[in-house]
Amino acid sequence: MRHLTGLTCLEHLEMRALPYVSDVCVEWLAKVTTLVHLELSPLHSGDPFHLGHDYQLTDQGLKHVAQLQALKYLCLEKCGMVSNKGLKYIGKLTGLEYLDISRMSSITSAGLDHLSELRSLRCLVLSGCCNLFHGARDVLVGMGLGSIRLVLDRW
Repeated sequence: MRHLTGLTCLEHLEMRALPYVSDVCVEWLAKVTTLVHLELSPLHSGDPFHLGHDYQLTDQGLKHVAQLQALKYLCLEKCGMVSNKGLKYIGKLTGLEYLDISRMSSITSAGLDHLSELRSLRCLVLSGCCNLFHGARDVLVGMGLGSIRLVLDRW
């Protein structure tokens, strides 16, 4: 990722199904301050193209992502090592308009509460977040979102 830091006009980056996305990787990405659109999404282990790799992106890595203050779109779908603590860092991205935290099974309503200051947020995707039960409705209503995509499914 070090080679991307010199791209001063990079605004859109999709990193899907790459085996090497980790906290160290996003530490380098944090230097690309022009990023507006960032997707970090591994393949699910049940996917036929899965190579046995899962992202090693943790709450600590999201601390670096929070430095990308130009971000408007962030997809963290299937980043299963991220917890409520990581959402505390995401809550600092005040210009964020779209956030996908699908299939992050450790996220609870307490984690959603960290997102309450995201006043620009228009769409929050929560598909497969199976631990969002008690208190989640009150947190979501209080956020005043334009759109919530909630899919209750088995993953």
